[in-house]
Amino acid sequence: MAARGRCRIPLETMLLHSLIFTPAKVPDNKVMDQLLHGEEESVHGDKAHTCKRHNLLASDPEKGPIWCMPFRKPAEGELPEWKRAINRCLSSLRAIGEFLFRVVKRQFNFRKVHYRGLFKNSQALTTRFALASLYRVRRRLLALTGSVCPWADEWPR
Repeated sequence: MAARGRCRIPLETMLLHSLIFTPAKVPDNKVMDQLLHGEEESVHGDKAHTCKRHNLLASDPEKGPIWCMPFRKPAEGELPEWKRAINRCLSSLRAIGEFLFRVVKRQFNFRKVHYRGLFKNSQALTTRFALASLYRVRRRLLALTGSVCPWADEWPR
């Protein structure tokens, strides 16, 4: 069984906000609206999220968020230089959000689904993304407490 997880990570906090787990055959642009809550100023994604109403040229800031999806190369030629420059800037912003995927894959060893059924795999992925969010803020949490284990002095030796 092939499955795919899609998530919403706000650029302000860089922590997981919402997660959707679907079969791999569901296209990315079909579940994009389920991840949004309506107050976004901009939405970033890769080329798989691009469609006629979700692209940079079709976005209107008065009506909704700016859809910051990379431009696709036309079938008959190359992208102009200005579109390539925009794609480079967008991919550098998107790479910040990909950090949680790296943590889930490398730190928590989730490279493929381990269970049969969508429900069990979605629960495993949700747990790993929650742990990845904690991993992301581990230094801020340590700064609040002042040490790794604040009650270590109270333990009997």
